[in-house]
Amino acid sequence: MQCTMKTRLFLCLVITSALLLFYTACDDTQPIPTIKEQLSLPQNNFVMIYLPATRFPGGPSNVTALQEYRKEMMSVDEDFWFARTNTTYSLWMEVYSWAVANRYTFNRPGRMGSEEDGVGMNDQHPVTVVDWPSAMVWCNALTEYYNLCNGTAFIPVYEYNGVVVRDASDRIATDSVVMVKNADGFRLPLGAEWELAARYSTTNPLNTYQEYPPLSGIYWIPFVQVSGEIEGSMGEMGSEKGRIKTVQVTDTEQNSLGFYGFAGKEGKLWQWCFERLSSSETRDTYRLKRGGSRGPRCSRHDNWPKTKWTKTCGGYNQITFRVARTVVKE
Repeated sequence: MQCTMKTRLFLCLVITSALLLFYTACDDTQPIPTIKEQLSLPQNNFVMIYLPATRFPGGPSNVTALQEYRKEMMSVDEDFWFARTNTTYSLWMEVYSWAVANRYTFNRPGRMGSEEDGVGMNDQHPVTVVDWPSAMVWCNALTEYYNLCNGTAFIPVYEYNGVVVRDASDRIATDSVVMVKNADGFRLPLGAEWELAARYSTTNPLNTYQEYPPLSGIYWIPFVQVSGEIEGSMGEMGSEKGRIKTVQVTDTEQNSLGFYGFAGKEGKLWQWCFERLSSSETRDTYRLKRGGSRGPRCSRHDNWPKTKWTKTCGGYNQITFRVARTVVKE
């Protein structure tokens, strides 16, 4: 009898090990190491975190047409660096000031955070009131300014007809902008890249996260909780219901990968991504944003998946962005 129990236990261990090896071999999702780099400009430093190409569960399949980029399995096809925080007003203004003196045009000058009475704002709050074309053009400006300051040769990402896009007011160019292949300059994230940074977890505190691959110790925050909200109205985020109030970018919670601004409830804002809505239902151009803000109108969207499309001209006080940069392999 004792021998039989030992045999069963041995077989269970063998089968478990085989399954673990099978899932590991069949899927390239591995624990993400913490690799950071600090980038420096004359007035500001900012940190970027390395994320590898991978696949991960996309969440529920019953999504609407306006969430057309949702898939059963989301895929990030290239390794990339992603800013640890949203773009501060200080960093925005340093690059913006250089850019407007060097052939760049923006639709909006940006704003220092969001607070109805303006009390408590400083330049370490995220920049807000930034429309999509201005954020996109700013990424090209950051690339060129960073090269100038550091002697690097990063390639600007956004072009139209083979020309670097520097004018956010050029509607034709900004509507049809393309990402240059193998460009390693600064850019807006793709939706799947944003999700990888926001949903990856090494813990499962409420036992509601999906473990993938099985037995890997890697968990994925549900799509509908992608910004860290577990329950309650998005309009209740922060110290007072419905008030739009940001905090300094490093005063938010950090998630498993070390990113600020994805977990917790304080200072939440939408964040611009690159993708364009391909729907023919409207003549306006809409771009993807991810996250969720704590504005008063957001309370209508309790448990609403944190994906939304907004007119590119929209530069609301609930929207900001953070930059990414592709790792171009030799």
